[in-house]
Formats: sequence, C-alpha cells, structure tokens
Amino acid sequence: MKRIIAVLLLAVAIFAFTAAGAENYYDYRIHDQYFAPFSPEFFGDNNVLYHAWGDRDGNVGLDWHLLWYRDGELFRDFAYSTEKRFNQAIFLPRENNTCGILVPGRKETRMSDLGWDSDEIEPAIEYVEFYEWTDSGLELLKQIPGSWDWADIKTTDDGFVIYDSLTGTLSCYDSYGNLLQEISMTEKIPNTEIMQEMRYGQLVKLTGRMNDQCVITFRTEMASAKNARYLILCLEHLKEKWSRKYQYSPAVVFPGDGCFYCIESVNDSKTSPARIVRLDDKGNDTVSRILSADQLVIGINMKTSPSTGNLMLYGKAVANSRKIYTVFRMELDGNMNQASLDVRRIDYYDDYSPAVKMQKDGTLFVHCTGGEEADRLMNVPTVLIPFDVLPVAETHGLQLK
Repeated sequence: MKRIIAVLLLAVAIFAFTAAGAENYYDYRIHDQYFAPFSPEFFGDNNVLYHAWGDRDGNVGLDWHLLWYRDGELFRDFAYSTEKRFNQAIFLPRENNTCGILVPGRKETRMSDLGWDSDEIEPAIEYVEFYEWTDSGLELLKQIPGSWDWADIKTTDDGFVIYDSLTGTLSCYDSYGNLLQEISMTEKIPNTEIMQEMRYGQLVKLTGRMNDQCVITFRTEMASAKNARYLILCLEHLKEKWSRKYQYSPAVVFPGDGCFYCIESVNDSKTSPARIVRLDDKGNDTVSRILSADQLVIGINMKTSPSTGNLMLYGKAVANSRKIYTVFRMELDGNMNQASLDVRRIDYYDDYSPAVKMQKDGTLFVHCTGGEEADRLMNVPTVLIPFDVLPVAETHGLQLK
C-alpha cells in the first residue's frame, strides 16, 4: 500500500511540474526525492557534489544528504542528522577524483540572534573536523582546534585557509588537512591603516593554487553598505607578493591562462556593469574591459576554454521585474575583445539566480531551484540543465567593450 501511495504522489508531482510549463526540464532533475538548494561543485573527471535536503524548507531532521555523482550516476550518498553539523559541510574535491570534507566548528550563539523565539545559547564547538569520503562513508582523519564557522574557511583547488579575525592570523592547509603555514596579516602588510582594518575583518574568497600563486580576498573592518572596502592579497608559495584595495566587492579569478583577473562592479547598483581587468605579475592593471547590459543583474564566471584555449565568460543576466531570465557564454580573443556571444533563455519558475557551472571538458550546465512560484508549489525538483539545450534568447544589450 505504501508503495502505491508513493507512486501516486510521484505521479502527482510530475503532473504539477510539467503542467506549470517549465520548458519540460523534468528530465534534468537531480533527484526524485531530494532538493539541492546550493550550486553544485564540478571536479575531476565528470564528478559533481551536492548538498541535498528532504524538502525545500530544509526542515531540521528531515532526510539530509551529501550526494556525489560520477558520470551522471549516483556514486556516493551520505545521509546525516543535523546534530552532526554536516549541513554546513565544505567539500574539498581534488583533481585525482577523491574528496575530503570539512565540518566547521561553531562560535557561541544565542538562538534569539538567529531570529528564534528562544533564550537558549548554543555552546561553541572549538574544532573543525576533517573527513575523507570513502566507499564506506566519511572517515574522520583529524580535528583542527578553533571555533571556526563556515565563514572563516575558504577553499581552492589544492587546499584551504582558515582566518582568525580576532588575531589577524591566516592558517594555510593543503587538501589533506596538513598545516602549511600561518601568516600574521597585521604583521605582513606594511600599511598601518590596512593592519588596523584587518583585525575583525572577514574572509571572502580564495582562488588560485596554494602550491603556486593564490589570491585571498578580505572585507575589512571599515567596510559598510555604502563604503565597502576590500583587500586583495596575492601569495606566491605562501609568501606575500602584492596587495591591493578595492572600493566594491571584487572577484579575483585564476581561469587557467597564467594570469589573475579582477571582476568588480563599476558602482553599487544591482544592475551595475562589471569591469574585467587583467592583472600583471605585480597586481597592476594591464587590460580592462566593461561588460554591460540593458538594466540587467549580471553574474560572471571566467575560465579558459579547454577546446580553444581562449578566455570564456559565462553566467547569468536577469531582470526579475521584467521576467528576463537568461544565461550566456562569451568567448574572448587574445586581446580580451568579444569574439562570440551565445545567450539562452532559462525560464524555470521565475528562478532569479540560475547558476552556470563548467565541467572540466568545458561543457556548461545551468543549476536551477526555482523562484517564488516553485516555493509555493513545493514539489518542484532541482534541475541541472545542459546549456546547449536551452532556447536561444535575445542579448538585451549584453556586450563587452
């Protein structure tokens, strides 16, 4: 009887999904039962990692999982309860097709500060757990002392860093949890103003490779909604190479052509054009371009195309109020000029934040969870759609100058 009910419920879900007219993307659903709220991570040879929940609201105690797909098939499935804190687990994928897992600690937290009607205080958990994901599950390898939460930890292709905002100390680890070096930010940076700002600052992003060159982005203590200031620190073999400050939130990328690029908003508007700058070996601007569109919110990634070796921009260009939901890929020539542009429409229950992801071979996929309409329906699955199956759309003024 239970099996019959389950089949009927699935049939109802399929009917509701297709009847809503979401371009018949049901065949690209990630899983029949689980909702994958966060953008997946691609790594190695056709590996994809997901956080998965039993329902769209992420209700505590309801069937939470870490999912690992390989070659389009479910490879490993780790089910857990929220008491184990795996809902904040950080993947450490490696190019050799293996994967570690970091489970952050926790600072002492008042539940009322999180919006709960409770005076309860959650005690601090003063260590980070490092696991290896094997055929038999998650194997605990070590504990790293410190009540670091997920915001204090950032990863890259071959390691991760943990930042202590109270002391200004940056700890660098390889992808197997071995401590490589500790860097005192307030001592390494000669500028007195920056030294003061780094204390209580926030770690934003890590990009590049720990065993070569990497760039770390910090939001400084002096940052505010109207006057955000960011610090970019470049390390070469974990030694300071150069640093720069930015007004608006910068995204530094290392796409694979040997150069770093900085993507920064031109102004603080949501529809701001994006400035894309190639940096030289000392962090100076060499070539600069502006990516703009007709009052669209633009989100950009950048990597080197495996097939041509050229730089490729890819991401979203959306306007929720005008029901414009598009994703794009743009290839650049050697001088960072626009060589080609491909824009596709992705109308998935008014999803305002489609995430465009690139596989190792250069294939693009679009991850969608659905917008407010999907939240109301509740049974809308998460989908991962090949970019090339989406219908071609107009550019809405999207161009690189």
